[in-house]
Parts: sequence; C-alpha cells; structure tokens
Amino acid sequence: MPQSDSISTRNAAHLGGTEEFDAIIAGNRVFFRCHWKLNGEPKAVEDPDDNRSLQPPCRTLDLVLVAISVMPQYGKGASSLSSSAGDDNRGLGGFLWGPPDAVDSAARRFVRAAVDRNIAQYASSITAVKLLLPTVDGYALRNDLIQRRLLTCDLVEEAAEFTSTGKEIHAFDFEEGTRVIPRALDGAVGAMLQKQLPSMQLQLVEYTLSLLEAEVTGRLSFPWISHSPLPKFRLAVVEARPNEMVAATAGMGMYRAARALGIDLIILERDHEWARKLAAEGGGVEFVPCDLTQDDGLPDRIVEALSHSRQPVDGITTFNDYYTHVTALVAEKMGLPTNPSQSIHLCRDKAKMRQAVCPDTQVLSVQGLADLREKLSGLKTPLQYPLIVKPAIGCASEGVTRVSSEADLFMAVDRIEQKFPGTSSLLEPYASGPEVDVNLVFLDGKLIWGEVVDDFPTSAEVDEIADSNASGVPNRGAGPQTPSSSISFAETSDILPSILPSDELDLLKRDLAEKLKRLGIRNGIFHLEARVENSKARFAMTDRGVEVVPREDSTSTGNEPDPSVFLIEINARIPGHQESYSVEYTYGIDYYALQLLAALVPPGEGKSAHDVVKTHIRALSRPLQPSSQFPTHIVFSAATRGGTFLGTDALPASLARWITNSKVYKNVGDVIGNPSVEGKADIPAHGPSRPMVSFITMVTLIRSVTVTALWPPRRSVNVVRQQLRRFSNKFELYANAPIPANKRRFVPDSGFYPKGFSVASINAGINSTKRTRPDLTMVKSDVPSCGAAVFTRNKFPAASVTVSRKHLSATKGNGLRGIIANAGCANLFTGQAGLDDAAAMMNTANELLVSPSSATVAVGETPPSVIVMHTGKGGERLPMDKVLQSIRHLPERMGNSHQHWLGAAEAICTTDTFPKLASRQFELPSNPGIVYSMAGITKGAGMIHPNMATTLGIICTDAPILASDLQALLADATDKTYNCISIEGDTSTNDMVAIFANGAAGGKTFGQDLERSTEAAARDDFRAFKQALDELMTEMAKLVVRDAEGATKFITIRVRGAWSPARARRVAGAVARSVLVKTGVTAGDLKNWGGTILAAVGSSLLDVPGPRDHELGDGPDPEALRVDESRAIVPERVSLSVLPIGRLADTERPVVVLRRGMPIDVDASAARALLEHEDIEALIDMDDVDLDDEKDGMTSHKQKYEAVYWTSNLTQDFVAVNGG
Repeated sequence: MPQSDSISTRNAAHLGGTEEFDAIIAGNRVFFRCHWKLNGEPKAVEDPDDNRSLQPPCRTLDLVLVAISVMPQYGKGASSLSSSAGDDNRGLGGFLWGPPDAVDSAARRFVRAAVDRNIAQYASSITAVKLLLPTVDGYALRNDLIQRRLLTCDLVEEAAEFTSTGKEIHAFDFEEGTRVIPRALDGAVGAMLQKQLPSMQLQLVEYTLSLLEAEVTGRLSFPWISHSPLPKFRLAVVEARPNEMVAATAGMGMYRAARALGIDLIILERDHEWARKLAAEGGGVEFVPCDLTQDDGLPDRIVEALSHSRQPVDGITTFNDYYTHVTALVAEKMGLPTNPSQSIHLCRDKAKMRQAVCPDTQVLSVQGLADLREKLSGLKTPLQYPLIVKPAIGCASEGVTRVSSEADLFMAVDRIEQKFPGTSSLLEPYASGPEVDVNLVFLDGKLIWGEVVDDFPTSAEVDEIADSNASGVPNRGAGPQTPSSSISFAETSDILPSILPSDELDLLKRDLAEKLKRLGIRNGIFHLEARVENSKARFAMTDRGVEVVPREDSTSTGNEPDPSVFLIEINARIPGHQESYSVEYTYGIDYYALQLLAALVPPGEGKSAHDVVKTHIRALSRPLQPSSQFPTHIVFSAATRGGTFLGTDALPASLARWITNSKVYKNVGDVIGNPSVEGKADIPAHGPSRPMVSFITMVTLIRSVTVTALWPPRRSVNVVRQQLRRFSNKFELYANAPIPANKRRFVPDSGFYPKGFSVASINAGINSTKRTRPDLTMVKSDVPSCGAAVFTRNKFPAASVTVSRKHLSATKGNGLRGIIANAGCANLFTGQAGLDDAAAMMNTANELLVSPSSATVAVGETPPSVIVMHTGKGGERLPMDKVLQSIRHLPERMGNSHQHWLGAAEAICTTDTFPKLASRQFELPSNPGIVYSMAGITKGAGMIHPNMATTLGIICTDAPILASDLQALLADATDKTYNCISIEGDTSTNDMVAIFANGAAGGKTFGQDLERSTEAAARDDFRAFKQALDELMTEMAKLVVRDAEGATKFITIRVRGAWSPARARRVAGAVARSVLVKTGVTAGDLKNWGGTILAAVGSSLLDVPGPRDHELGDGPDPEALRVDESRAIVPERVSLSVLPIGRLADTERPVVVLRRGMPIDVDASAARALLEHEDIEALIDMDDVDLDDEKDGMTSHKQKYEAVYWTSNLTQDFVAVNGG
C-alpha cells in the first residue's frame, strides 16, 4: 500500500516521506520506492543596491525514485499505471503514470520522461529530480532563466522551465492534510534532473542532491521573479547578424535573449535571404530592408525604413561598432531612448575621446603623411618610442601597429591612409602593464555591475614578456624590455575573471566608470580596453605558459608609484560574442539581454512606465555567487602570415568536453591577407574553454583554500581561480602532448568504465623533467572491493612492491579501496626511509577515503585500504612534501569519465610515448540484462622481461566476483599476457599488476567454487569473466610492446605444433629474447633474420634432459628418434614463415623462409617489402608433416600445442634512450 505523504505542520522547515508503487513502463513492470524531502527556505541574501536583505524567490523539493525491480511484461509497451497502485489513482504512481487529465503538468511530464529514459537505458536506476517551488507571486524575468543560470553546473543532466514570459506565477503553499508531491508537481516553476551516478547507493544520491541544493542557492538566490511582467516591446536592431540557422554564432545570443524576454525584433538589414526567411518563420521577428551604406544620409534612411514597420518601435540598438553613432542619431530623431549621440561619437573617435577624458595623455592626431611630416617638424621634443599607431575610428584592432622608429612610423601612417581613407591616424605612447578588458553596466548614470578580463599579450608583444623560473616568479634582474616592432595586434587569449590584485580591479572599475560619466553616459553596457600601469602584477612566461604573476619589485622598497589606469578605447556596446558568452558561463549574466533592455530605458530618472525594465536590468545584472563561478579561457588562433586557408583538424575527443563553444571563421580555399600588409591578423578559429573539472572540484578547492594559511592574503576565490587556470594550462599541455603519428591510433577517444570507481591525476612535480604531464594518480572504489596483484620476481624489489605485497597478504585481498601510483621516482634502493615513504603515501590516501559514513565498519568487512605503485628513476627518495600535498588534492579531481582514465594512464608514464588505456564490456550468463565493464591502464617502454607482471598495470571491474578467485585469475592471465612479452631482457624492480572488483554493477556473486558446482550458469560466469580478463590483459600487454623504447616494429612470435605447452612457450620465449632476432629485423635482411630465428629455436631446448646421440652428428636411430620426439627438436619437421599480422586470411600467401628443414629461395624485393611493415609475425611450425607422414604414424602425439610471444626490434634510438 502507498504510504501517506500528508503533512501536519504548515511551517515546518523540512518535510519528507516515502511511498512505494509500481507502474508499467516501456513493457516492464517497475516497482518503485519514492523518497521525497521538502527543503527549507534558503537564507536571505544581501541586496547590494540598498543594503537590504532579499528572500530568494524559490525553495526546492527533492524527489528520488528508486527502481527496486524491473520485470518484463510481454504484450505491454506503453507506460501506464499498474492496478496495484490503487484504483483511485491517489498514489504517486497514479498521479504520474495514470491517464493524463486536463491539467497534466509540465513537471509531471518531465519526471515521467526522466524515469522512462533511465529505465530504458539503465534497466535499474535511481532518478533524482529537484523541483523549484516559488515562494512569491509574480512573473519570471525570462522564460529560460533556470537553464541559463545552470549552464556550468555539472551536477545537472537536464534543466527545464515550467513557465513562460507573461505567465503569472503563484507562490507554492500547502494546507494541512493535503499531499505535498502532487501539489509540488503542479506548482513547480522548474526542475533539474540530477546526473546519473556510478553507484546505486541512495546515500550518494542524497549527498549529491545536497551539493545541488548549494548550487541552487549560488545561482538562483536573487529576485528573478518580478512583481510585474515585462511589457510587450518592439526593438529595432541595425545590422542584425544572421541567427543560428545559418551557423553564425555571433547572432545567436541576441535572438535567444529576445525570445526569452518576449521582445519582438525588427531587423534592419540589407536585402538578405536569411533575413527574409527568418521573418517568414515568425517568432517575433520582422525584417525591414534598408541600405546601410555608411554616409551622411544613413540616419534618414533608417528613419524612413522604420516608418514602414507593422507597428510602432519602442527602441533601437546595434551590436556593431560601425553603427553605434548612427543608431544614437536615429534614436534622437525618433524620440527613442538613447545616450547622447555626441557621447557615443566621442566613444568612437579615439582622438576626441582622449581629449575629453584623458587630457593629460600626450597624443598626436595626423591626417596622412603630409600632416605627419608637418607636425613632426613642429615638435619641441622628439617622439619617444615605442609608439602605438592606430586609426582614430576603427574596431577589432584593425590597423593597430606598434612602431620603434620613425621609419616604422611613416610606414604605419601610410598603411592607415591607404586602408582607411578619410580616417586620421592616432599616435599615442605605448603603455606598459597588464592589458585588460573591462565591461561595465550603467543604469540611471550609476555603475550597477562591472567585471575585468585578463587580456593576454598579443603576438606583437611577445618579446615584452620576461622569462620566469619554474615557480612562476620572474627572474631576478630581468628589467623591462623594449618591445620589438610587430604588425599583429590580434588577440591570442583571454581569461576571466582577472586575477590582478583586488585593489587594482576596484581601481579599474572606479576610474573607467568615472570617465564614462564624464562623457554623459546614462544607460547601457560598455566594453573598454585598458592597461594598469605600475601594476603589482605582470605577464610572464612560466612553465605553465604565459601567466599573470606578481611583479618581483612591487614590494621591494615601498616607494613605487601607485597603479594607474591607461585607457585604450571605449566601445559603446557589449563585448564580442566570444567574451559575452564567456561572461555568461562565468557569472551567469547575459549581456545580450541587458543591451536589449537598456535600449528601452529613457535617460531620465524617477518613476516612469519603464520602471519594470529597470527592475529587469538590475536583477539580471546579479552574478552567480562566487562558489558557483567558473573561470573561462578564450583562445584565438590568429594567422601569422598570408596565404590560402587549408582548413583545420576536428577538435580531438580528449579536448571536446572542455570546449563550450568554438567557431572556424574561414572556409577551405579562403585567401588570408598578410598581417604585415593588411594591418590586421585574420582569426581562422577561436573557442572559449572551461579550465575546470567539475563543480564539485570547484567547491572542494574553495574549501581547501579557505582553511589553508599557505596562500597570499588575497580573496580565496581569486586563489581558486588561479589554481584552476593553472590546472587548465597543464591539462592542455598534456592533452596536446606530442604523440608520434604512428602511435596515435593506439590512444582511444572513448571507453567503457566500471561503475563505482573514480580516478584522478595531478602534476606533483616529482621529477623536474616531468613538468607538464601528471605524475601522480589515484584509483578508488566507492565501496570496499576485493583485489589481487602480481609482482616482480627481481630479488631487489622496490619499496612499493614490498609494502603492497605485505598489505595484500595481511588483508587476503578483501576491503581494498584502491591504489595510489606515481611516476618520476621508483623509490628504489632507499632503505627503510623509502619503505616509510611508501607507507606514508598509502596512509594519506587511506585517510582521504574514510568518510564519516564509512567510519563504522560492518561486521565481516575490513577497513578501507589502498596499495601503492612507483615507477621512474631509482636511487632517489620521493619529494614527500610535494607528494603528500598533491595526494590531498586528488579527491577534488575525481571522476569516471574517459578523460579521467586517460589522465590516470598518462600519470604512470615515464619514457612512454603514449598513454595506454584499454576497456571492454561483457555479460555473465547468470545475470542477464546487466552489462559489466572492465578497464585497465598500463605503462612500459623499458626493462620489460617475462617474470610475473613485467610492468605496471591497474585493472578495475564492476563485476561481483569472489575475492578468493581474483589472485588465481590474475596470475593465470598474467602468465599468458604480460609474461609473454619481452623488449630488452631486463626485469624491473618495480613491476606490478593489480586488479580490483567492487560488484557495483550488481548481480549474483560468482567464483571458482561455483565453477566446480553442477550449475552450468555458475560455471559459465567464471569462464566469461576469465575470457574478458584475458582479452583485456592481452591488449594491455601488446600496448606495452608497441611503445618499446626506440622500437619501430611489433613482432609476434608464434610457435605451433609443439609437444607440450611448456615446450611451445620455451621456444617462443627464446626467439623473443634473442638480441640477434631483435636487431636482425631492423637490418631488413629477411634471410639473415630467418637464420637468427632458427638459431634461437635450435638452442631453446639444449638443457632438456634425454638422450643426446643425434645431437652429436652421428645420425639418429629411427627408434630413438621416436622416443625423443617429446624432448628434442627435429629439424626436418621445422618450418618458418614470415607474414604481416592480419594477412593470414588474405589471398596473398606468407613468405616461407624454411620448409621442413630446407631453406627456400626468397624474392629479395618481396622480402624487403615484407620487413617494411610495422607489424610482423614469425610463424614457427615445430611439427610440419604431410598427410602421408601422419598416416604412416611418423608422429605418435594426438594433440599439438601453440604459444605466442610479443616483442619488438632494437634500434639506435634504444641505445640513445638508455645510454645516458
């Protein structure tokens, strides 16, 4: 029976309950347990405008539907309510899946769709939904506000709005005795579907919902429900760019904002087909053709065009610099809201702007070369170089040049005169200091919002950047450098928010806002560019790339001049679409919406019919709270020379998830002008990237930085942003690490990763030569798992082998939570101190895995624990201060995505040229419908020789296997895989392969004991798992050989026809380990190589006991020969063939080198062609007999055996890698 969720207390802070029901979903009868909780009202937030508290306009209800069981119902396909839920349909099942009534709400449809999708995709899952319940009456500011404010929330799979523009919202309330959930589903204004988690644990879901609750507070705690709706407005847009239907990202934001606000647009454009098509499709868009040629008659033509619009116009705006002044003139002519046109003109004309707001800045305005010569001759003091030369009216850095001599100056002015006729040239001093973009929002003459973006040095300024040491601190004694002349001032990179000192950020906003007021600005969004002279920070080249670092001399004497603002230009519009989109990603503020609204506000103060517009502007100018703000990195790819554009590669899958928006501006075949001639640099592509792992990482970093005393006394949020930016730089470096072209195909771009596991990696700086890739990783299971490992047989094992072997022996493989592994230091020959270091790594990682909920261990369970791996250079101790500090940051980076696993694979690399990662899915016969996953990472490029594990490997699976069986399975698989590879014949001291199984995917537990039972399905489970493990480890072992140091060949040695498995393997191993075989294939002489193979075969069984008469050359006795066939090699029955791997099924036959002991003539050209292949197989048949021999009984053995080894060639590069 359904349990009641009725309530008895009207003002309870937290309410909750549980209900059970079943329903027919997609042909399955699904039994649910529903947990719900009505969260308390969020805390009030401070209103910065009038220092009063504001109550957030919503509270939330958590709805968690747990699919307890799913049973197929044949003949039933649609979703419906099962009769067991009650005929009156009063249960939650009846409310959600009963026959839709006339008031079936959007929230109900949202929940049903989410549950249906999860049941279909995961069969058994938990669906967690957070409903937004309004606490006030009113109207939503825009109809997509919830979705836009949650853009960067990685906890949300989908967000939805259940309201629309102009639709009245009623505050959620409840009466005593009424059911909460049905009322909440009918009264919700929006909802968020939580992302599927790797575990079916309800506690984990509830914890994540609590994190999402904090996100709701951080993103929606502002007055986004207004008392009055926004009136219906019609806004003209001059030069409206194409919308997303024609793939122009620039116009997307404007059209999206207009639709969300309910503002109708009037497009003033040339007669374009896209504009007519857009208007014909409706959606609140009208197209009015207009000749937009820039001349004195343009304002009148626009006024005339608008007179033919269907209805009156309420405002006019533009997003294009070239039309800002014209638009202001038109607004004045039509009596529409605008800033003074003279003020906008001063923003456009840089020379006049400087005279108005920067009278102390020495500038020179010239009209061409003749005027330049005249004014230079009249100067009392010569010009001081370097100078910046730019058109007085221009945009996008067109024509901007830095000059270092008078000759460069004349060339720059001449170029402007030719490219921009009628435009004067502005000569101004080159200002030092970090450059920034500053975006300011004005309302009624007051600054209501501002933010600063770090604008990284252009290609023209790269020489100004002084080198820095690895810590990011400028080199001592590195004074200012004179910038070299360069033509290209194209942007290269922007990062927001800025991490300049907070006092300088305040100075920028305060100083530039005052300059705008001086120009008479009242309303609007303005994009300004400036530099901070005498800043306490500067751009410097660090091991992370170009970064903002403290200026070394800024605190040396205390007599330095105060920072000051050097204004470069003012743009009377929002920033470009790249930066505008990035501001929304970072702060949740949509500049497109604000500019549309600002164009509807008259300049006067006081009460007016437009007060509701001002209310919208104030509310929509409120940023996300700092805990929810994500830094954004904008990267521009500018052309550095002219030519024909040949196109770009697609974004690699490893980077795709970090790119929120990207655009290539050029088509293949487009001609790109030479920047040195054109005075500008074409930008073929750009893309803002998100340099963070997830919201969870952000919150964890904020908490960790807040409590530490190691950071400088700057706002903790700025410290967090800087660390995330640095992590982003590192990520991009090793995501783009140079992988040899012939190795790239071995790096997967996706995979199948086991549930209940998560991984993380970090650059701990263990080895100074590994400055860009991660060198520390942790793999953990959410729940205690069983585990096993195999270790090196080297008699001088590293500390990691000693402590891990001891730990596994003590725990018998039970209760393991994961492994911590590092590269860069093998912790070898370090004595007791090294053992203590390895134990400290294990203990530190172990502490991080023990949560409050797992502090109490259930009966029969062992405490959570980890083991440890090392690889790298021997004879040195680990830098434990760096290692332990980095381990503590690993939980912040945890995840189960492909990128997380690829990062872990890279973290254990040393001389490897590519990260090695493999995964697969499989099923178990006794658990139908459950798909299990298995993933493994491995490393190895040298010291690979068959003695147990032979390298490092970590394998994880979510299958429910018994702990007692893993060790035997792993040892057996290792014997057939890692123990069948050889590179140079040395066995490492650190070799180790470990496997963990946590059973998170569910199903019946199985094991070897079940294999011996009479139940066929139980035996089949064990065999299916064994097959999956063998296949995965075979792939991993092959990857190690493919990355052998200096190798160019992957060689398979296949021996068949042997009298026992041991003999087959012994022969194959002897050939694979032969130095002559490895070097002979490099030489490319097939006959000689075949001879080295046969030499290795012939000596492989010399120590086998038995008669030796025939080995002395006297000739064998036929009877003795029959007796010794099980112990010795019969040359007359040995054949050797060489073939490219994968060619056996082709029509082309392999090249036979030896047939039954007799050499075969080989075509020299065919032989050379064969050995040019990267993958080669040597097939050795130990008992190649014809049918007559078989019939005559020449062989008495009914079963023959086969063995395979994998090896590589040795080259000069191997010597180069290992010789020093």
